[in-house]
Amino acid sequence: VRGQWGPFGAQATVVRGGVLEIGRSFYVPQLPPMPDATEDQMVDRILRKYTSDRYQLGSIPHHDGIRSWVRWINEHPDPVDWRDRLYWEQRAGAWLSAIEHGLDLTGSDRVEPANCGLLIGCMQSVAEDVRTSRTMMFDLIERMAPQLLAYPVNPPNSRVRRLSKSSRRRLSHYSYRIASALLVGTWWQRRSRPAQVALIVGAVAVGFAVVGIADEGTLDLIEPIG
Repeated sequence: VRGQWGPFGAQATVVRGGVLEIGRSFYVPQLPPMPDATEDQMVDRILRKYTSDRYQLGSIPHHDGIRSWVRWINEHPDPVDWRDRLYWEQRAGAWLSAIEHGLDLTGSDRVEPANCGLLIGCMQSVAEDVRTSRTMMFDLIERMAPQLLAYPVNPPNSRVRRLSKSSRRRLSHYSYRIASALLVGTWWQRRSRPAQVALIVGAVAVGFAVVGIADEGTLDLIEPIG
């Protein structure tokens, strides 16, 4: 979000909350156990969860990457539930690590306390029904720093903010669809290279303008992962 890191300053040390959601088995309620699933079935289910066809336009590298990971976990079984491994190895190991690389541009020092094998092992040792109930996190806060419970956890957004996010999601969705149709359509192929470049630049400019209008006057210091 534009301006999100400005208040911290370039020399700030920021304590971040990534990886912690493995402690509540983030994907367990969202994906079935699939103990007897084939490789193709698992790949299809994960890609549908990630809405790959919507956001990556059926990207072959995304598809091949998930397939390679599914093959790896099948060849190297582990007591950890495959859905927790998906969060640990893909969401944290790929998605979150890419975000952290991008945040290097802010110049701040960042710490992920939960990015620790010992802590992850401790959280995974708790019974699954306790982890997925989300009470464990609040119990830990009450034991170690009860004063923090005075602050709301991921409070709901205002109606205006929800509408803004909804509009941006729709804009993103239809932009991808239009871009896909253009890139494979004969109309696009008949355009000259300068005309194609001009159309792409214009579409990007419009997208940035709409997002800028939607974000005007808003600042999210904490964006819940969901």
